[in-house]
Amino acid sequence: MSILARIFNRNNGVFSDRIDEQQKRRQPRRLFEALEPRVMLSAAPVITSASISALSGSTNNYSITINGSNLGSSTSPTGGGDITVVDFGVFTGGQTGDAVTLNVTSWTTNSTTGVSSITIDGLSGAYGTNGWVISPADSLVIAVMNPQTNVSAVTNLTVPGTPQVDGVFMQPISGGNNWQVFISGHGLGDQAAYLGNNADISVLDPGIVQAGFNGDAVTANVGLWNNDQIVINGFNGAYGQNGWTISAGNTLDFNISNPQDSLGASTFSYTVPGANVTPSISGVFAQPISGGNNWQIFISGNNFGTQAAFNGDSSDLVIVDPGVVAAGYTGDAVTVNVTSWTNTQIVISGLSGAYGSNGWVLGSGSTVLFEVTNPQSGITSAVFSATT
Repeated sequence: MSILARIFNRNNGVFSDRIDEQQKRRQPRRLFEALEPRVMLSAAPVITSASISALSGSTNNYSITINGSNLGSSTSPTGGGDITVVDFGVFTGGQTGDAVTLNVTSWTTNSTTGVSSITIDGLSGAYGTNGWVISPADSLVIAVMNPQTNVSAVTNLTVPGTPQVDGVFMQPISGGNNWQVFISGHGLGDQAAYLGNNADISVLDPGIVQAGFNGDAVTANVGLWNNDQIVINGFNGAYGQNGWTISAGNTLDFNISNPQDSLGASTFSYTVPGANVTPSISGVFAQPISGGNNWQIFISGNNFGTQAAFNGDSSDLVIVDPGVVAAGYTGDAVTVNVTSWTNTQIVISGLSGAYGSNGWVLGSGSTVLFEVTNPQSGITSAVFSATT
C-alpha cells in the first residue's frame, strides 16, 4: 500500500484499552480510575513548514527542508519509503518502488520537545530522465509518515520561480471579430474572474492594440485564472474602436505575472489562427522508457489547443495499435500520462492503467494510429499513422 493510501487508512495513532461497559459499571470507582492511565494517545505528526531551494551545483535539482513535530526519525538514506514527493502530472518519488528516489541526509525528532526536522539534499535514481524534473513554479505535495507510529502528515509546497507560459490557443467568438483565449502553463497564480484590467496580464498586438493591462482602453473578460490556465472570454472596453481589433494572422505577445508573487513576468508569442482551427498532426516520435516496454511519445503539429497535464483518459486523444491495444480515450483500460499539452506539441511520458496486462503492449515496429481533438474547439484531426 502506498504512503498516500496509508494516510487514509490509519487511526491517527490512537491506541486504547477497551473496557467492557458492563464490567466498568460493576467495578468500584477506584478500580476504574486506576485503569485510566493505561489509555495512551500518541501525538499526531504535524508539518509546520517546508521549503525548497536549488541544490548547490545543479541546474534542475533541489534541496527540501521539512520542519514540524512528531515526524519520527530514520537513518535510511532514501527515507525508507516513508517520505513521498509528488509533482502532479510529472512524477512521484520516494515511495518504495518509485524510480525517482530521495537523498535524505537528516531525519530527527527531539525526544523531549517532539520538534522534528528532515533534510532532503536532492532527488536521484531516475530523476532527470523521462521528463521527471521539478521545474520552477511547480506545485508539489509532500507526505511524511512517522516510521515509528505509521501516522502521516501532508503539506503543499510551490517551487519558487517566475510563471511559465507553455502554450496559447485562440478561437474566434461566434458572431464577431473577438476571440476566446486559452493560456496554459505553470505557476500562473490564482485570482477570481474579472472584467477589466490589472497589472498581471498584457496582450499586445504590436502597432495595433494593447489590452488587459492597467490603463489600457481595451479590457479583458477573464473567466478563469488558476495556477495552470487562464481563459479570456473576449476583449471589451474600447475593443473594435480606432482599429483596435485582433485579426487572424497577427502575432501577439502575452506577458503574464503571478498575482501572488513579484518574481517577474513570462512572455509568450503566438500567431492568431485563421477560421480553420482543425488540429493537424505533422509528426510522431516515440522513444522507449528505460527499464521496460513503455514509451515516451511526442506528437507534433498545430491547433492542438491547450490543457493541463493529466494521467488517465480523455475524449481528446486516441492511440490505437489495431488488434493489440487502444489507449487514452474515455473508457480505455490503458491510460496515458500526458505531461504537456500545448497548441503545437503533446508529450506522453508513458502509458499506464492496464498497460502491460492482457498483451496490451506497444511493441517496437508497431504501426500506431493517432487522433487529436482540440479541447477548446472540439474539432478532431485526421488520423496519423506512425511506427514505433
